[in-house]
Amino acid sequence: LTGKRTPTKGKIYLNGRSLHRNREEFRHNIGYVPQDDVLHRDLTVYESLYYAARMRLPHDLPESKVKETVETILTRMGLAHIKDSIIGDEQVRGISGGQRKRVNIALELLTEPNLLFLDEPTSGLDATSTLEILEILRSLADSGKTIILTIHQPRIEAYQLIDNLLLLAKGGKLAYFGPANPDATTYFSKYFIHHPFQEGSNPADYIMDMLEISSSGDNSSIIDWQTEYLKSSYHNRFV
Repeated sequence: LTGKRTPTKGKIYLNGRSLHRNREEFRHNIGYVPQDDVLHRDLTVYESLYYAARMRLPHDLPESKVKETVETILTRMGLAHIKDSIIGDEQVRGISGGQRKRVNIALELLTEPNLLFLDEPTSGLDATSTLEILEILRSLADSGKTIILTIHQPRIEAYQLIDNLLLLAKGGKLAYFGPANPDATTYFSKYFIHHPFQEGSNPADYIMDMLEISSSGDNSSIIDWQTEYLKSSYHNRFV
């Protein structure tokens, strides 16, 4: 989806144009934040962003503009107060895991991509740090960027920040794509009249529980989610 590899079948379009045929044109409009940190442990937060900016931004950009860009990103990501702290790792004490994740996101924002992919940006984080990351991504989406991320059963407050949900069943089969809240729980509730969604419960937990029940029960209870979704009104509307 990021354009780094050409698919063996199918096509990827960005704003109605082939991503791979126009890869160079779209390259700076797409950011990608990997699951693993890509930071030098001995640099400070500011140094990490500054050196990345020198490599990624136009070489003829004035030094003052580079520093201004770095400072702006530090403020936007809530990192200004720790800009002189070293990154660190398991051996060298430094910033927290949630802060490291924010630095990784900040690196991709230096070139102001319109489309940002994140691979499990909350992996290994506690509930509070997870919510902080999702709130930052929500603000980026509200500013006009398209944010696409993978995430596993977020807490209810984080789930409510998501616009659209793409859910995969076992084997990578498409089980649902559409509005996250409240449509997703409404969609799955109709298959489980004896297990209705309880108001105030975590929608992410409910959906995953229902998928697990329907995937590991006896043959009479197993549901082919891909087939069900393809014939649904959600498929007609959103795909």
